Amino acid sequence: MTHEIKEIKGNAMRMRSLFIFFALILVMYSCGKKHLELPETPILSKSPGWVIVTAKWVRLKEQPAESAREISFLRYKDIAELQKRIYVPEAQGLWCEIRYEADSTNYIGWVKAQDVLVLESKEQALEVLKTME
Repeated sequence: MTHEIKEIKGNAMRMRSLFIFFALILVMYSCGKKHLELPETPILSKSPGWVIVTAKWVRLKEQPAESAREISFLRYKDIAELQKRIYVPEAQGLWCEIRYEADSTNYIGWVKAQDVLVLESKEQALEVLKTME
């Protein structure tokens, strides 16, 4: 009987040790960085997509930041070629780098992703554009 009690106590100690070990691992990994760094959208084809401006007007920025210099602006229903998308931790938001043509001038700059609709192809963007008021 005493041998069985010692065996039960030994099993309980091993279980407690395993529990403490896994609890320590959980604590170590849960105290890490809370915000994930998202990689840039990879370019998989000639163009990663097209955007249609859905806001009344949008400022085209030199860098993906609110404080960046303005290059130009786009209006509602303007269409532009998407170059890439990135997440900016400081602004806590997605930004799109686009190539936009206005008055025979090509502009490459950044707009907030919340102000545009991203589509896969120019044809798809033109079809959606027809349905917008």
